Amino acid sequence: MWYRQAAKEYTDGIALCMAAADESNDERPIELESQLKANRGACSLALRNYGAAKKDCREALNLDKKNTKALYRLGKACLALKQWDAAMNAGELGVSTQPENAKAFREMIKFAKNKKSQALRELQTKRKDAIHIWTRIVKHEGAKLALWKSPDRPAITPEQIEWPLVIEYPELNIPNDKVERASADDLFADWLLTLLSSPPDERYQSSGANSDSGKDMPSRSRYTPDNVAIYVRVPNTQRLPFHFTSAEAYADAIAGPLPNSTTYSLNSNESLNNDEDDDDRPSLFLDIHPAASIKDLLLHPRFVVSGPIRLQLRSLDSAAHAAWRPTVEIRKLMDVPIFPPEDISGKD
Repeated sequence: MWYRQAAKEYTDGIALCMAAADESNDERPIELESQLKANRGACSLALRNYGAAKKDCREALNLDKKNTKALYRLGKACLALKQWDAAMNAGELGVSTQPENAKAFREMIKFAKNKKSQALRELQTKRKDAIHIWTRIVKHEGAKLALWKSPDRPAITPEQIEWPLVIEYPELNIPNDKVERASADDLFADWLLTLLSSPPDERYQSSGANSDSGKDMPSRSRYTPDNVAIYVRVPNTQRLPFHFTSAEAYADAIAGPLPNSTTYSLNSNESLNNDEDDDDRPSLFLDIHPAASIKDLLLHPRFVVSGPIRLQLRSLDSAAHAAWRPTVEIRKLMDVPIFPPEDISGKD
């Protein structure tokens, strides 16, 4: 609270300096104004408003290059903003122009150098991990990869990749099921046998969960492995869905580019808005045969990995299922291409 009040008073003082100069046609009290801005910068530092502190200290130095406090506080603000090069520049300027305070500025330079080296090592590690993930998923598995949007990530080992699954029951008012690790070679039929060894709503019957649509919903006896359809929603766009076509572009997006390196621009298949469904197209779902594998889904031209694989299970003979199908566009998993080649390539 004290720093906010002090900052206000410094602001009033700066305004008085400018007003007094205008009224008397005298020169502005440059040194005083510089001190007031440097002091307001100190308040902003204390309030952790580092951008404002940096701005004030820069302006103070523009008014008076000998303002030692402004230069030191500028360096402190740059450190807080993790702008290591700018902090080192402030420190080097302090060493060269203010030898009486050289020790403090050298410590600033040393700290900024160490932090910059640490940040670079962390960036390199993140990029290495991102490139490894892209290479395994895209180059080795043949899947398409977008930005991963979930904390549940695939388990990547030298032997295989195991994928997280989320199983949704849109016709039932029950929680989703989750599978932490499923192999790409696993058949959906095998997971149906595991997940539906007992009817899903029966597992939550004790909690009082009921169907959302009353008599139109499937009974427990019909929600069985041989009486459900499996669907996966995919983008329904004219162009290919958004995905990264190079490991470097993926690393840039995940970790950021290396300093002084080429930033890999997104290609026509990597527009961040390209994964949005066209307004005039219905939602597109893949109808997955139980004998298909997770690998078959990963290789589908419209399926892009951006999080756990989300499956929808619907009862084959429910009225709700029959009413839902005409409202969306359905494609069999193996029906490719979904659109003519000229549409898939993105040409008009």
